[in-house]
Amino acid sequence: MGTTLNDVSRKLFKNNRKQYGLFFFSIIFSIAMTGAYGILQYSPTIINVLVDGGSTQTISQAMFFGSMFGIIVFLVYADSIFLKYKSREIGIFLSLGIDRRSVQRIVVKEYTLLFQIAALLGLLLSAPLAYLCWTFLNLFLKTQETAFSIGYAGLAIAFLFSLLNWFILRTINRRYIKTVDILKIIKASDENEATKNGNLFLLILGILLVPAGIIAFFTLQNVGGFLNTFLAFMGLAGAVLAVYLLIIQCASIGDILKKYNDKAYYKNIVFYNLLKQKIRQYTRSIFVATLLITFTIFGIGFIAAGFIDGYNVALNESYDYTINATYEYPMTEKRIEEIAAKSNATITDIEYIDCLLLGVQNNYKSGERDWGSRIIVSEDNFNALSDMAISVTKGSYTVYYDSSMKYKLNAFSADNSLFYNPTTEQEFTLTQNEPTCRDGLFNTRSVFSSFLILNNEDYHTIAATLTNEYKAVSYMINVNNWQDTADFQNNILKAVISDNDGVIFTNWHNSATFAKTGSQAEYLPFEDNAENGHIIPL
Repeated sequence: MGTTLNDVSRKLFKNNRKQYGLFFFSIIFSIAMTGAYGILQYSPTIINVLVDGGSTQTISQAMFFGSMFGIIVFLVYADSIFLKYKSREIGIFLSLGIDRRSVQRIVVKEYTLLFQIAALLGLLLSAPLAYLCWTFLNLFLKTQETAFSIGYAGLAIAFLFSLLNWFILRTINRRYIKTVDILKIIKASDENEATKNGNLFLLILGILLVPAGIIAFFTLQNVGGFLNTFLAFMGLAGAVLAVYLLIIQCASIGDILKKYNDKAYYKNIVFYNLLKQKIRQYTRSIFVATLLITFTIFGIGFIAAGFIDGYNVALNESYDYTINATYEYPMTEKRIEEIAAKSNATITDIEYIDCLLLGVQNNYKSGERDWGSRIIVSEDNFNALSDMAISVTKGSYTVYYDSSMKYKLNAFSADNSLFYNPTTEQEFTLTQNEPTCRDGLFNTRSVFSSFLILNNEDYHTIAATLTNEYKAVSYMINVNNWQDTADFQNNILKAVISDNDGVIFTNWHNSATFAKTGSQAEYLPFEDNAENGHIIPL
């Protein structure tokens, strides 16, 4: 009897090898994509060099695990299609009088072998796939710090993920065999998903909605506000629905062509009818696979965008290095030059700017107000560094920003602002002048991407009342061939760590308003948090 069942199983397998192949490929594809994503997500290059931790790291990991959930849905759907064709075999076994438990063992054994081989191939292919993605990214950047490296933690997660999927699908298959009705199997016939005749308007609408929805999502979410955020996600939902709409209309492209050029339609009538039949049959499968590929590529692209942007910023920044230090832990020009000489780095240009940290009450167009800490510089210091001739009258201030920080103006909608001195705890009001914008003056990733400029007399009067913890100096440095100055960077960092007693003052930039916001200073040991992307405010 066992030999007979094996013969029957082999014959049934040959008759349905296309369905086995489709399911087999679905597993390979899913595990390979998960493994490749995990290898990149947890690559030492990305974790230690390119991703800055904090919210970016959290979002990228959330997208990774979110894509894994999508892959589970995809595999469950692929398994349901597989079971649909497998049900005929199950019906044959049951009609032969074989009990359901024996049928379960036959099907589950076959499924387990199929899944294990496919999962193993998927894991083996994940590293080459990740390397191909990395090679593509290196078209945009290539440095010694961006060499390909395998994130073994991601590969381990992919392995555990494959075990989870095996258990989920095994449970679904066993339950299906246990509860399936043999009469329904016998009466079952192939059913195609219903689709309407082609419509040129819907085809054009789908083509337009996909890019429009994506553009709306990435544009409106950056504007801010509940309504814009809502519309952004509505745009994304519209793009997803447009993909489904396009798939349906592609199935009926022959119907559309027939309305406008019947000769061309009848010339290839066999092709258009086969296209319609196959897409009708697999509309949902194609849609799910399209979304899976789209979101996985988007997730990998999300990780890539951060470090590609960072690398491009590094190439185009005004200065090779910006070193910020408070007057509590001073970093002098002479000391920087000594470190450069020790590190075999040649400084070609060095500038500095003094600044203060004060509390300022933000005034929004909505009428809401809150407190924030702001960098303050004097007009003379600013003009000397920028070669501009800004004049700030006594009792007023001017907002400086580069174009990437235009949103900072939202906090200065009133004609004047209330200032707070964190040392004397005194409040005073200054009127606002016309803001000034200039790109390329400072590094965009430094604290000087936006700040307030005060009259010289006002600046020095306030500075005389502030303690050193609210005073800082920033050195802007250019070196010869910055890509070969890793030793200089490391030695500067060591000096800064030593000056700060090995800890990071993570929220110095908010410290002027601790009394107003109820916050307090947060210190973290550098060694335990360096890889998490925390920056030392020097």
